[in-house]
Amino acid sequence: MSFVSGLNGVSYFDFSREDHKMSFVHEKDKSFVKLLSLDINEGPWLAGGSVLSWYNNEPVGDSDFDIFFKDLKQFDQMFGLLMRNHGSIVFTSENAITINITIDDDIKKAQLIRKNFYKSALDVIDHFDFTICQLATDGWDIVSGEKTFEHIKEKRIEPHKQPNRAIIKRLIKYISYGYTPDPKLISEIINNPVDYDWMFNNIDENYENAF
Repeated sequence: MSFVSGLNGVSYFDFSREDHKMSFVHEKDKSFVKLLSLDINEGPWLAGGSVLSWYNNEPVGDSDFDIFFKDLKQFDQMFGLLMRNHGSIVFTSENAITINITIDDDIKKAQLIRKNFYKSALDVIDHFDFTICQLATDGWDIVSGEKTFEHIKEKRIEPHKQPNRAIIKRLIKYISYGYTPDPKLISEIINNPVDYDWMFNNIDENYENAF
């Protein structure tokens, strides 16, 4: 396993690949990740909250595995792979298709992102909203943002991109995980209530949370 820290791909920390056990991935998720045939250089990539869970030595649990792709061909190949392994579609939109698949008697929820396609793992994490979510992996190699590990350690929520309206539900999610918003972010929201007006709707809204 190796860590690539920073959007310019500098600073590597290399570990042995000899046992091929994907030591970074939590034990409960290894069988599922092996099925996906990810590639840190060419894609597809797992990124966001699932990788953050593993970094914190936790299984993904009931949360989504957000999978990102280089192009439509990769997306179609992953969709076909999951459906051939008895996956079932639970939600579909212009942004993503969410599929449930049972691995080792455990249901995994894969969210196949089709809102955008990406040139690289660095390109993927550059589109994420919070620095703590700027993590992408193939199960071995990890690509991170420049401040990601620092902010994870501090349990600090800081935006990587200009916040948008959807950031409220994302804040609620990570506050519930024990993270604390940066004071500047809270001031931005308080001072611009119209820009960040958002109503919780647990009936009609699917909480696609890649961004």
